[in-house]
Amino acid sequence: MVDLDWIWERRNRGVVLLASALIVIAIAVVDWWTKPYFSLGFLYLFPIMLAAGFLQEVRLLWSRGDLSADLPALRAVGYRQLWSHLAGELSLEQATQRGIAATRQLAKRQLTWIRSERSLQWLDPDTAGAEASWNRDVVSTLRELGL
Repeated sequence: MVDLDWIWERRNRGVVLLASALIVIAIAVVDWWTKPYFSLGFLYLFPIMLAAGFLQEVRLLWSRGDLSADLPALRAVGYRQLWSHLAGELSLEQATQRGIAATRQLAKRQLTWIRSERSLQWLDPDTAGAEASWNRDVVSTLRELGL
């Protein structure tokens, strides 16, 4: 389980927590990145975002006139591609295809990062009885913490 190394110090206004254990949890289908929907999902995600008004959102930002593609927020996945479309550098189809590719690349980078977390506990929502198991684990950990 979790190594609980707690250091407490009493102060005038109560107990102050100086250090604690960190529990890192990922709620995801175990091995979801190896399943076909990992790749297929990106084909649908960006078009769904467009249908939900993403292009209109970026168009509103574009129309302000005081923003540029150099701003960190506009370099984010999706914004960058649609900004290029509005600037006349890409067709909407090209921006969509690049948005899909960029979204998949971002997900792969995030996956690489999350898999490097040594203390990560995976919680698979597709496992039978998963919710009851998670509840037991959380209650058990809270009891260990005295909470």
